[in-house]
Amino acid sequence: MKRIYKNFSGQDNDYKAKGFVYKKMLPVLFTILFVVTSITAQTGNSTDISGDQVKLPVLNNHKFVVNSFVRSPFIKTYFRNTLGAGVAMGLNVPILIIDGEPLIGLRGDLNFLKVEFEYQYAVNNWLAVFGEVGMLSRFGTEVQALIAQGVNATYGFELGWMIKLIETKKVFLSATANLWNLSGTVLNFY
Repeated sequence: MKRIYKNFSGQDNDYKAKGFVYKKMLPVLFTILFVVTSITAQTGNSTDISGDQVKLPVLNNHKFVVNSFVRSPFIKTYFRNTLGAGVAMGLNVPILIIDGEPLIGLRGDLNFLKVEFEYQYAVNNWLAVFGEVGMLSRFGTEVQALIAQGVNATYGFELGWMIKLIETKKVFLSATANLWNLSGTVLNFY
């Protein structure tokens, strides 16, 4: 079944099925995911040879779970990547409501994409340098979704130095000096 939408000039537009965009994007995303995870899996830093135990930073017999929201104070060399994608399918946004009845409704899907790469290099046991680049975006997959929600993108980079200040049996304290740039683009058509 083909969908026919009226554009703003009153002409009929025959749109292809929603899956057309996904068929082109999905192989690209899977290829990127496969290559990046294959490269990071070869480093050998994530698990030991038996694969039974994950190597996490330890202080006073406490294992720290490293995440992307709080920078780890430990001086070590690592590479981190983040790839996230999501879809809000079947979005319906009413535009004009008269007497409680929507006359024109915008339909479509929204895609969300997040990509980050971070590398930290331990120069010695008290100094590390790091860099990070990232992008976060939200965009519609069809003309109507683009009109309703637009295109939003945030992108930037960060460069910095980490210096170890205090290291005892129970305390590990580091300081960072950062330089970053964060930019955003918002396109609203409605």
